[in-house]
Amino acid sequence: MKEAIYKSSFKDMASRLNISSTTVLRILNAHCKQSRLELPSVLSIDEFKGNSGGYKYLYHW
Repeated sequence: MKEAIYKSSFKDMASRLNISSTTVLRILNAHCKQSRLELPSVLSIDEFKGNSGGYKYLYHW
């Protein structure tokens, strides 16, 4: 857990500790409980002009 105070990737931490990056991720997930925010069902709406000449809307979710 001392390695977690440094800003580095899972791969860097795994290399320094001589373990796999999957093991690093598993250890951090077991010891660091962080609530995750739920994403909205629609992330964005994009307006564009299609080939038919009219405007269309594209939804990204």
